[in-house]
Amino acid sequence: MRIVEAINVIRRYAAHYGRIKDLFRGFGDPGMDGDGNHAKPALTRVIDYLYLFFVLGVLPSHYHLFRFDTMERRRFKEYMDDPHAPLLRPRLWSTLWKKTHYLLVHDKYLFSCLCEHHGLPCPRCYGLVKRDALPEARVFLKDLMQENGLERVVIKPVLGLMGKGIHFISLQDVDALERIVAHDDVDDENSDYLVQEVIRQHPDLGWINPHSVNSVRIVTFLTRDNRVEIVAAMLRTSSSTSPIDNFSAGGVVVGIDVETGRLKREGLITIPRGRMLTRHPVTGTEFSGFQLPHWDELKKIVVQAQRVFHYIKSIGWDIAFTLEGPVIIEANQEWGTAGLQAANGGLLTPKNRELFAQYGVLFHE
Repeated sequence: MRIVEAINVIRRYAAHYGRIKDLFRGFGDPGMDGDGNHAKPALTRVIDYLYLFFVLGVLPSHYHLFRFDTMERRRFKEYMDDPHAPLLRPRLWSTLWKKTHYLLVHDKYLFSCLCEHHGLPCPRCYGLVKRDALPEARVFLKDLMQENGLERVVIKPVLGLMGKGIHFISLQDVDALERIVAHDDVDDENSDYLVQEVIRQHPDLGWINPHSVNSVRIVTFLTRDNRVEIVAAMLRTSSSTSPIDNFSAGGVVVGIDVETGRLKREGLITIPRGRMLTRHPVTGTEFSGFQLPHWDELKKIVVQAQRVFHYIKSIGWDIAFTLEGPVIIEANQEWGTAGLQAANGGLLTPKNRELFAQYGVLFHE
């Protein structure tokens, strides 16, 4: 057993150091202040990159996003690496995200059924359509929308990730279904699509952006003694008239004060270039102090949901706001760190370090 463990450790470090070719990728990119200048001279930044890679074991791909170019080097330890990083991923998947249970949240249809069974608020599910049976799917969608008086429905790959393959389908779109889904980037080309109702968001969120369902990503953590703690939260909104709010797809993220549900002063966007924002680029709404509705209710819902899905020790919940209250859109076991830390600062606070340590996940002090 010790030999196997040693081999696995060697493999992880080999995978990490195999990325050395990408060490300085993005080195010359402008800082997040958008003026093209750097707060640190080039030599200092070189040392920063080497320190992150060789001492902390982190590929500095988010150096500018996390504003390390304006930060003392000793504070880099406050920031958690990407969950898919070779040195971190095996530790998280062996402790927090057991592979034997991750389909409970990764399979969107199964997740929807479990939420409904346990009384957790989620969008109404109308069923499944198969990508390899689109003629039958067209008939199903037309009948569904006509019989229920629906203007639009949402279809999304059952095993989709990062907002890929999500489409808002109107009755007029149904006949073009093959063309609409033809270029979806999904793991299984015959993947089923989940059909759900379109969420009607709370009008307060329309002040941020009326063109997208502005959602909250909030991360919960189940402790050894069955308490639920909140690790961090951020608002995600489209930066344009697109309905997709994912940060990786060019959306804006804004940090949230977990206690009050108020937005922090600055948001961030990375596409087409990284920059800080204090107002939404479409509506001009100021972020600082913006109060999200139903915040206390939202926290109660995610605490209940984390206990329901207790096999997974830490979950990133995507929550939308409606007039009736918060609604769980989906859950994520590998919940990402880039947007959360860009919006809120490093996740490795003393409190969060203690949470991770309960399951043997330790970080550089």
